[in-house]
Amino acid sequence: MLTLCRVDSRWQSQQWCELRPVLLECQQYGGQLEQQHCRPPTGKCNSILRVSLSPCWNIPSTIGLVVRRSKRKNNVHESPSIPADMKRDKQLTLADVANPKHIEKSILLACKGKNKRPNTQKLKDTAKERAAHLSESLLNQTYQIGRYNEFDICERGKQRHIQHVYLIDPQNPDTPTSDGGVIRALVEAIEPSVLNKLTDNTHAAIKGHGIHLALSQLRKYLKDDPEGTRYCYKIDIRKYFPNIDRQVLKGKMRRIWTDPKLLWLIDYTIDSAPGDIGLPIGNHSSQLYANLYLSDFDHWVQNTLRARYFIRYMDDVVILAGTKDELRAIHREIEWYLRRNLNLEIKSNWQIFPISARGIDFVGYRTWHNRVLLRKSTYKRMIIACRKIRMNILTTATFSDTDRSILASYTGIILHCTPKVRQGLYARHIRPILNLLPHSAKPQVPEGLESCNEHLHKYQSTSNSRPQSAVERT
Repeated sequence: MLTLCRVDSRWQSQQWCELRPVLLECQQYGGQLEQQHCRPPTGKCNSILRVSLSPCWNIPSTIGLVVRRSKRKNNVHESPSIPADMKRDKQLTLADVANPKHIEKSILLACKGKNKRPNTQKLKDTAKERAAHLSESLLNQTYQIGRYNEFDICERGKQRHIQHVYLIDPQNPDTPTSDGGVIRALVEAIEPSVLNKLTDNTHAAIKGHGIHLALSQLRKYLKDDPEGTRYCYKIDIRKYFPNIDRQVLKGKMRRIWTDPKLLWLIDYTIDSAPGDIGLPIGNHSSQLYANLYLSDFDHWVQNTLRARYFIRYMDDVVILAGTKDELRAIHREIEWYLRRNLNLEIKSNWQIFPISARGIDFVGYRTWHNRVLLRKSTYKRMIIACRKIRMNILTTATFSDTDRSILASYTGIILHCTPKVRQGLYARHIRPILNLLPHSAKPQVPEGLESCNEHLHKYQSTSNSRPQSAVERT
């Protein structure tokens, strides 16, 4: 490993972050290392290491890497941008999680939307008694998680193994426990502290930070700096949830909380899933833990690599820059960091491409500098769903609540496309279905979809020539 040191009047023998072994390899092939100093507008001193390479190499002639100085003397942090003396949450304890009222509230909150499931009403009626029993077992550290529900699903061609605890065990509904309620209570208690460690560019499984905010942030980057966002670097972490290192995750937990009993419960929820590595896809706590696992990575990319335009949606990462050379250098740094610090690997389908050529396929949309389209697979599913609903109305004269929900869902999806695109999609696929309904059954049209008379007139003219449907005749 190559370590750079600097001595000046204010900082004596300051150690710098360790750099990649590839720099040594570059030096063996005749590369020359040159250290330059700069002072950015923030006033913090940085060092830029430039590696000059032979023209015969099929990589950029210079690689610029900004290295941030360690804040402590003679100390190398695992993540240079996160100080070792970061603030901890010393106030939260296991007693706060094990409060009977808090557990009862979490159980009732977990029952929302599950009224049609068996034993849900029984769980609601006995929530207070179960909360008291769980509180006592948690405080005594005798609580044990029951069996996991495991099954496989195929989601859009991807095979996923789902594991989650039961809210109420269907085989033993009389057991005075609720594993789902306990995990929900734990997440509700620790979530504020975890969210404080995340950056504004982190999305997924966070209230207010979903796909729409991620899309808005991406569009803002492209609009504000077209020249600095000409190229996109897009990666996906290989089997992220099954490959999370539990020991590394526990170490991150101990940097936030100090109560040993609370850490016991957190460790128990991590280790309770079958296997020695990874987090179960399905537990309410897994998404929060997964976001925390990459929190240091987010800070490192933005503060150490100085990536100005960075967005992460769980394990999908998008970085924008003005040149391919800059993104290639960032790729090598990220690949090394993930393997060394988090025991993760990047999928082999990572890409660096010009945005003007094919747009960025991210969070369900394809985004360019001047327009936003639906992802092709989403567009195809919308066409199939709209055709089925239209045939149901024409043949059986029925328009169920499920059909109404599907139309509302796709209407909300297309609202985030650019105006001309969304008005065309609405007029072509959704408006003809609404024309088949009586006026009293028509849902309210969202603002922004009725302003394009050209599209509406074009597609309404074809639907007006049809015979009346059974719904209209009644």
